[in-house]
Amino acid sequence: MSLRILAVGDIHLGRLPGSVPSDVAADAGGLDALGPREAWSRTIEAAIVERVHAVLLLGDVVDDEDRYLEGWSALESGLRRLLDSGIEVFAVAGNHDVRVLPALARRLSALRLLGAGGRWESAELANGSARLVGWSYPVAHARVDPTTDNALEDLCRVRFAGPTIGLLHGDLDLTKSEYARFTSARLASIGADVWLLGHIHGPTFARGEDGRIPVGYLGSLTALDPTETGEHGPWLLSFEGRTLVEARQLPIAPLRWERLRLAVDAWSTAAELEPGITGALQQFEARERSSLGSARAVGLRFDLVGSSRVHRELRSAIERIATDSVRLVLEDRIFFVDAVFDRARPALDLASISKQSDPPGLLARRLLALDASPTDTQAAVERVRLLQLARREHAALAAQSGFRNLGREDVTDEELAAELRTAGLAALDDLIATKPSVEART
Repeated sequence: MSLRILAVGDIHLGRLPGSVPSDVAADAGGLDALGPREAWSRTIEAAIVERVHAVLLLGDVVDDEDRYLEGWSALESGLRRLLDSGIEVFAVAGNHDVRVLPALARRLSALRLLGAGGRWESAELANGSARLVGWSYPVAHARVDPTTDNALEDLCRVRFAGPTIGLLHGDLDLTKSEYARFTSARLASIGADVWLLGHIHGPTFARGEDGRIPVGYLGSLTALDPTETGEHGPWLLSFEGRTLVEARQLPIAPLRWERLRLAVDAWSTAAELEPGITGALQQFEARERSSLGSARAVGLRFDLVGSSRVHRELRSAIERIATDSVRLVLEDRIFFVDAVFDRARPALDLASISKQSDPPGLLARRLLALDASPTDTQAAVERVRLLQLARREHAALAAQSGFRNLGREDVTDEELAAELRTAGLAALDDLIATKPSVEART
C-alpha cells in the first residue's frame, strides 16, 4: 500500500532565531513568528493538507529542559490537531531534550517516544504500512555508537511488507564525538530500508540512487542563526511497498538565511558597494523565488571577493555602511542584510614592488613566496619558514585559556597560507598608501 510520512528534523521549540534586527522582526509579526513555534505550526498544517499517515520527529524537539512549559504548550496543541486528523506521531530524543522529551511523552499520549533510555525499540504504524526502529539519548553526552547494539540488527531482521525506517540522532562518520557517533557503512549493513537522521542542522537527505539506501540529515525545521543557510522545512516521504518513491523538502520555514559572493573587480569607486549589494539581493530573489516558499524574512550575508584597485576605500566603506538600512520588500517578503565581509584583495603588482629594498618590497617578496613554484628552492624554503611561524602562532592562540576548551581541527598549509596572504596584502596596501609616488597598483 502507499504510505506518506512527514519527517521533521531538529525543531528546538523554545529558542528564538538569532541575528534578526528588531525592525525586521516587528514587521514580520515578532521573533516568535520567525522561529520554531511558527515552523511547527506550519508543519501541522502541511501534515493535514498532505494527508500523511504519520509525523516523525528526529530529536531536539525542545531546545532544553528549561523550555518544558513552552515545549508542552506548542506540542500539545499540535498533537491534538494531528490526532484529530488520524495522524500518528513518533519521536526519538536528542541531546537537547534528553530529559524533557520523555517527560512530555509521558504526559502527551499522542506522542510515541521510541528507544527511551538508550535501548533500541520498534513500533508499527496502526495501519501496518511501516515499521519504525529508534533510539533515544539516555544522557546528553552519549559517547557511544548506538548502532553496534545487537538488538538493532535483531529488530531490523524482522520481515515486514512495508519499509523499516530507522530514526537516529547523532554524528555521522565522525571519528570523535560526544553525540552518538555512527558510520554510513554500518547503517547500510543493518537492514533498515531508510535512515532518517537528526542533530546536524544542514539537510543532507538523499533518496539513495545506485543501490544505496536513503539516508541523511533532515536539517533544522527552520533557520536558527545565519549559519543555517538554504532551504529548511519538513520532508514529505512517499513509499510504494518498501521503496521510497518521493523525498521532497517542503520550504515552509518562516525565516531563511543565505550567504552570497559579490565580485568587486569591476568597481572603480567604493561608492558602488551599496548599489552592488542591492543589485545582488534582487538577482538572488529573482533566481530563488520558487525555493523561498513561505519565508516571511530573508537574511543575507555578503562576501566581497575578487581584486580591487580601491580596496582601502572599500574597507572603509564596509565599516561605514549601515547594514540595517539595507531593506527590500519583494513578493511580500522582507529582505535584509546582516553583514558584509571583506574577502577581496587589493590589486597590487607584487612583482614590481618586490624589487624595492624597503619594507613594502620585503613584504611583497614574502607574499610571492607563498605562491612560488616548488622548483624555486629559495622561495620554497621561505614558504616553509612562514608557515612554521604561522602554525606556531596558531598553537599559542589555541592554548590560551579562553580557547583551550573549544577544541580545534588541524589547520592545513593552504589554510595558513590563505590567512597570511589576506593579512599580508592588507598590510601591504596600507604601506603603499604612505608612499603615493610608488607605481604599484595594476
